[in-house]
Amino acid sequence: MRGHGRLLTAAALTAAGLLTGCSGATTSARTTATHELPPTASGTTAGSATTPPTSATPTTAPAAPSSPATTTAATPAIPAAARAHTPEGAEAFTRYFIDQVNVAWTTPKTGLISALSLPTCKSCAKLEKDAQRLADADARVASPMLEVTETVPAEDKQTGATVVVATVQETPTPTVQDGATTQSTRKTTVTRRAFELSAQANGWRVSEIKDYQ
Repeated sequence: MRGHGRLLTAAALTAAGLLTGCSGATTSARTTATHELPPTASGTTAGSATTPPTSATPTTAPAAPSSPATTTAATPAIPAAARAHTPEGAEAFTRYFIDQVNVAWTTPKTGLISALSLPTCKSCAKLEKDAQRLADADARVASPMLEVTETVPAEDKQTGATVVVATVQETPTPTVQDGATTQSTRKTTVTRRAFELSAQANGWRVSEIKDYQ
């Protein structure tokens, strides 16, 4: 190891809230889920109330780079389709946001998630923090973890905010650090998340992410 003392695994999207979908069905309020943060190499947690699985075993991966090149994001070049202030544009931006979370974790690339979100989005801040921890440890997620399989425009009837309900599949993915690979012991999960969006001059920003049932 290079003195960072961490072998990392990335975390999933977590948040909770009360939203109404296009069909008029009302969701129930839920408690914010614990955001699972990376464990240290010694087995202690790094700033998390949840202890990740300890059964993952590092294995040698000769082809893996020993020191990922960390980059810091500039102003995001959001695709035109994801900048449109329409329901379709909101859906395109939500998919783009998830794609950029994957980029932030696999590069790693700091500042990318925060550039696409507002300070009000606590879940976004946690996702950005995961990218920072990967960068600090010279580690990266081996391949994209998150995939959006469906998006549906919705509305928060309390605030009138633009909302996109996304079905997100999280696939456990190895983490690469200093030439070693740690296999995840977690199972593939599929969840629904409500992305509350704020219209901006150059498109959208995520203002909040909530559980949607």
